[in-house]
Order: sequence, then C-alpha cells, then structure tokens
Amino acid sequence: MGIQQMRKLLSEINSRGITIIISSHLLTELSRLATHYGIIENGRLLKEVTEQEVFGGKSKTTNIGFYDLTYLHSAVNLLKARFGEQNLHLINNKLTITNTTEDDIGEITKILFENGILDTIKGGQNA
Repeated sequence: MGIQQMRKLLSEINSRGITIIISSHLLTELSRLATHYGIIENGRLLKEVTEQEVFGGKSKTTNIGFYDLTYLHSAVNLLKARFGEQNLHLINNKLTITNTTEDDIGEITKILFENGILDTIKGGQNA
C-alpha cells in the first residue's frame, strides 16, 4: 500500500469518528491528517500541542540526533538552563527541544559548537 492509499484509508476511518494514534517524526506528513499532537517519551504523554504550536507562529520543535550519548547528556545539561527542563525531551539518541524560535537555532548551534559538541551531531531539523 502506498502513502496516498494510506492517507485515504486513515482519512476514511477518521471521518467515521474513530480516533487514530500515529507515531511518527514526519510532522509535515502528519499535518495532512492530524488535529492534535502529543510528545510521548517512554510511553508517557509529556505534552499535548496544537497544530498552531507545531507549525505556526514562532513556536517550533528542534530535533538533534547524536552519535555519542555522552555528548547528548552534555548537550542537555548545557541547554537546560536556556530552554528549561520541561522543553527538553530525550527520545532514543535524539534531543527534542520544544518551543524554539528561528533565533534559538543559532543560539543552540553556538552553544554546542563552543562546547565541542557540534561535531558529534547526526543532523537536526525544525518542525
């Protein structure tokens, strides 16, 4: 089954009033179907956000993957003071920072670069 058929199937199921829970990091794809978004870590719902919070305005989510978990934990400690512990979420080898702005991306990069962590990052993306 291709993505278009899957979209159509999920849309039909949802139109019958059935709630569908999808776990994905492809937020652009989810935006075609989703009405609510949640951040889940270790089976617990950490935060429920609206589509506006995910895609609109200044509020964004920044994801940073790490090759070395030692650096991941160092990054969390460095960024905790700036972004607040409630906005930092560890999922697998990825650090997700919620409620970031475009300006924050430069600040995150600077903090990680100045502390020798930038070279250990797999890559990041903004949602």
